[in-house]
Amino acid sequence: LTDVATDADVAFLYHEDSKYALEFMPPLNKPDTNIMDKNSYVRIFDTMYRPFFDLSAQTAIVHPNQAFEKYPLLVVPALYAADNALLERLQSYAENGGHLLITFRSGYGDEFARARWERGPGPLRTAVGASYTEYSNLFYPIAVSSDKLTLHTDAMATAWTDGLELEGAESLVEYVHPHFGRYPAITTQVFGKGRVTYCGTLPNPSLGKTLAKYVLAQANVQLPFEDLPPTVRVITGKATSGKKLFFFTNWSWDTVQLPAIPGGGTELFSHQPLANNDRLSIGSWDVKIVVQG
Repeated sequence: LTDVATDADVAFLYHEDSKYALEFMPPLNKPDTNIMDKNSYVRIFDTMYRPFFDLSAQTAIVHPNQAFEKYPLLVVPALYAADNALLERLQSYAENGGHLLITFRSGYGDEFARARWERGPGPLRTAVGASYTEYSNLFYPIAVSSDKLTLHTDAMATAWTDGLELEGAESLVEYVHPHFGRYPAITTQVFGKGRVTYCGTLPNPSLGKTLAKYVLAQANVQLPFEDLPPTVRVITGKATSGKKLFFFTNWSWDTVQLPAIPGGGTELFSHQPLANNDRLSIGSWDVKIVVQG
């Protein structure tokens, strides 16, 4: 296991300056109150991260000084206080073939957290293909609809809405509301060789999962397994020998069966050989490591 390189197809851009700025200018209220939530950045970040985790997508957390261009899908939550150079990198990332998923409050301020003079999302406007001048908090969740995505009946927009006006992008999801219904909740457009998807609200878990599935599919990201038990997570990686490794964890009290490893392999703790269609059991709160082949 020495020097194993773990796989990741989805990168999340974590931005300390935006986190700090939004502690003083929080966009969200604490749930069911009129009190500003100084934890807004973390709340937005975690809301966007959770559905990818639940889908067992393999993720990496990156910072602006790190290379994110190698990932096919980049999620950028609430990038509020950023200089032009970083925003230009994000646009170039999409132009060169990446799928960029960004949320509300991104591009709004400069590196000093000063509101930019242009319509939101600032320099990202062309890449997004939509803009806004108005936005609102949502005290109650709002139902959403879509003729492009299959939404569950419990899909909701929460906490925030940008009054997006389309400028080339297409609407993916709309609000079911007498006032906010005039604005799209989520938009997407082809940009260069890639795509930019903009989420103008804080999705509830149901809407977030549908959005995550959409952007994963658009970015041609293949999940390691489609039939994992809900309590099991898997991370794959490559050993220095070139062989693929599967790290399974079971976060429950129940023993469950794992999906078969394509081509079979060997479980490293027990040295149990696995044929092509063999399924391995994993106990409660247990870990299994399988080397393929």
